Order: sequence, then C-alpha cells, then structure tokens
Amino acid sequence: MSGPGGTPLRLGLYALPFGYGPASKAVAVAQAVHRRLGDGVRWTFVSSGLGLELLRRTGLPARVVDTGSVHEAEQIGGELRPTLDAMIVVMHRPLAARLAPELPVFCVDSLAYMWRPDSFAGFPGIRSVRRYWVQDLFDSVEVMARTGVPNVRAVPPITDIGPEPADAGPADRAGAPWVASLGGLLNPYPGSQHVYLAQVLRLVADASAGPPVVLTSAGAIDRFADLFAGVDARSLSHDAALALFRRAGAVLAPPGLTTILELAQLGRPMLPLPPENYSQVLNLRRLLRHHGTELGPAWRVLDDAYRPIGADLPEGDGVRAVHDLNERVLPDPAFGAALAEAWRHPDQRDRPLPAALRAPVSGAAVIAADLADCLRR
Repeated sequence: MSGPGGTPLRLGLYALPFGYGPASKAVAVAQAVHRRLGDGVRWTFVSSGLGLELLRRTGLPARVVDTGSVHEAEQIGGELRPTLDAMIVVMHRPLAARLAPELPVFCVDSLAYMWRPDSFAGFPGIRSVRRYWVQDLFDSVEVMARTGVPNVRAVPPITDIGPEPADAGPADRAGAPWVASLGGLLNPYPGSQHVYLAQVLRLVADASAGPPVVLTSAGAIDRFADLFAGVDARSLSHDAALALFRRAGAVLAPPGLTTILELAQLGRPMLPLPPENYSQVLNLRRLLRHHGTELGPAWRVLDDAYRPIGADLPEGDGVRAVHDLNERVLPDPAFGAALAEAWRHPDQRDRPLPAALRAPVSGAAVIAADLADCLRR
C-alpha cells in the first residue's frame, strides 16, 4: 500500500543491538508491517551487530545502515532524518528523543516495567513521540504513567508468532539436540561476556543428553572462538531459530523477556540459564512474582542465587553487580548441581511456560495496524 499518488512510505527501523530481545522485536515488527503495507514501504534498517544480522535475514528489501556501535546511533539517525517519512525505534531513548520533534517517531519498548520515574528526564524530545508501545506485562502501563511519556499504548507480547498447541512433552523429540539460546552476548560491562560464556557452556554441556546446539550472534562466535571450539555454535535468522526451538529436545536460555514470551507462545517448556545482565534478573523476579505457582523449581534456584542484586539500581550499577555475582556463583559446583537437578524435575522439564504469557493476537500485528492508522496508510 503506497501513500498519496503511490509514493512509498520511507520508513526507518532501528534495533538496539544489545542482545536478542530488541533485535527480535524489530524483526517481528518489520514482518508484521510488511504484511500490512506490503510494497508500499521503502525500508531503512539501522543498527549494528546482532540487530543487523537478524534484520538482514528477514529478506525484506532495505537500505542497511550500520552504526558501528550503539553510541553512534543518535548522530547517524539525525543524518538520516531528511531521507525518512517516519522512524520506528526499538529501545533507544536518545535516538527517539533526537528525532521525534522533527519526524514521526514510534517507539517499541519491551522492558518498560524497569523504568524509574526520572528515566526520561534527560530526553525532553521523547514527549513528541507519536506512539510509545509497551508490552502489557508486569505493570508496564502503570510504570510508564509515572514517567510522563505521552501516547503510551499497551499491546500483547511483541512477537510475530500465533498461538500454538501446548508442548506434547519430550517423547515426541527423542534424540533431538538440546538448544541453548544465548542472545548476542553483548553485556556492556567489560569482561562479562567471557566470564558468563565460559561457565554457561560448561553447565549446558554437563546437562545435555548429547552435544548441544548453541545460538548466538556471528560476532560472538568470532570474538569467542576459543570458547566455541568444538561447540556447534550457530547464528541463524529469527525464523530459523524459532523452527529450531520447536523441534529441540529442550530449550535453555537466560531469562530474557523476548525468549520467554516466544517460548510461551510456542507452547514450549524452558530450562532457565543464569542471568547475564541486570534486566534478566528483574525479569526473573517479575515472572516469579506474577506467575510463581506455574513455574518449575529452576526459577527459584536462580532467584535464590541472585537475591543479593538490588531491585532498584541504576542500570549501569545493576550490570556491574550481576557481573560481580556471576564471577562468584557460576563456578560454584553446588550451584551448578542444584540448577541441573532442578532442570531434570518434571515440573521444569515438561511444563510449558504460563498460559497467561500467551496471546491470541501478536503484539507486532497490533503495532502494524496502529502504525498504518497513525500514518493513514
């Protein structure tokens, strides 16, 4: 669908490259918008690292702009502004605030429940955003109301997956490999990735029935070639990763919210790995607070181990606290044994994630419809 006179909509899409979640959200939104508007969109994909890996693999025709790092996104976005009619920004407050006074900007936020009342105080331009979409989870709407950000809209979990039947259990996947999804391994605290990866690969290998498949970014596979030696490590498109989740003997992942929601939508159990970063500690706690009676014992093993991490830290302090705790906890044989035993428990191994995390309509489809309405497309 084109605009007036058949003019294509010049639509930018930025994905924060820290981890699987923002990149996966960007892919889900791009695919849903493409189904809604088709060839009426002329895409510009803006990101770096894992964000561009996944966006490129959608197969959608697009101009691709590599920012090189997250720190360059604001400047490059400003340079792109004259070439765009609108911009979707996934999880980058400075970029959204820079562009919103001069361009229709639409924000996608998968972790809105984390924000403090003053989290947007340094970004006055954010008050010009046309929409600020948040997942209707963990009190996100109430939290955003305290920030003063306008035009907040709650949507279902932002995946591009329709609901699937609950998992039939391990018997129908006899012999299938275990899959460990580790995201982009881009914890911003120096050294965190190496500490985390070395120990988590050991935990996964010790627990797996056979050689596991490890999913991560191409950049991480290159950067940690020494740790991945002899490991079946893959960097896949988003759709290929979801297909692997469907047929895996078991899926292990740290408590990133997007992976949790995708596995819930697929009707699959999840064997939770230790958190790599601060948001994953908070995801773990919110999940237990809201759905604790429906979760297996591994979630509580992790909650006990990460209890020393404060609940309301500035993000930078939280990232460092998780790094410091991981250096102590992950090598501990007692912790590893307790987590492996919890993974083997039937309530963990065979039980799908809570049904309340599933949605009959994908949040990405709701976003695409709202975007089209806002832009009269």
